[in-house]
Amino acid sequence: RRASARQTLRFAESQSGTRSGETDDQENAEEMRLFNKGWLDVRDAAVCVMRDAGSEYATIAPVKAKAEDWKRRFPKTYKDAWMSHAAPTIFAPFVLLELLSWSPLFLAGSGDGPAPPLDGMNWYAELLEYGGAADAEDPDGNLVPTLVEKLVAPAVAHAVASAWDPSCVAQSQRLAGVAADLLVYLDPRSCDPMARVLASAARRLLETATTRCAIPGWAPV
Repeated sequence: RRASARQTLRFAESQSGTRSGETDDQENAEEMRLFNKGWLDVRDAAVCVMRDAGSEYATIAPVKAKAEDWKRRFPKTYKDAWMSHAAPTIFAPFVLLELLSWSPLFLAGSGDGPAPPLDGMNWYAELLEYGGAADAEDPDGNLVPTLVEKLVAPAVAHAVASAWDPSCVAQSQRLAGVAADLLVYLDPRSCDPMARVLASAARRLLETATTRCAIPGWAPV
């Protein structure tokens, strides 16, 4: 919906002889109203997803407690069951639900300021010390970086490719902050999702420079 609305806006601008780049931070009011309404509907629906789940499975805390208790009491069976490798899949639904309320480009209610940082999210705080990893050899220490790579980075890459307007200063500043957060965990030289984030950003910048930064021709003498 967001991409379609933006394409319609750009067509109207081309017919009227104006360019979005001339009003860098001006969002189309109707476009933003529809976007925020749809986003609010999604957030409201997300609250209901775990409504029918038992209390021991409806949030991260009890699931995490059970897994850590297993590891503490029966470390060999925990390891033999490859629980450290299954943990990202187990916790992914909770992370995805929270990410529905987060955007690297927009703020809920069209507010101002940076995008909420990753370390301010509930799932991050709950899982940062999952498993009590005591050393670098414990794979449980990779849970948060793995979730960032598998869930957050692809969401950011999609937002960059489909919704980022490089001429909008507010969006660009938010995206820069999010990219800096991602680079704490992900190396684009070895992480494909992070490489896609940067490649998508470079491609969008080039497209904007090519299509929206026209230099007027000289009038004939």
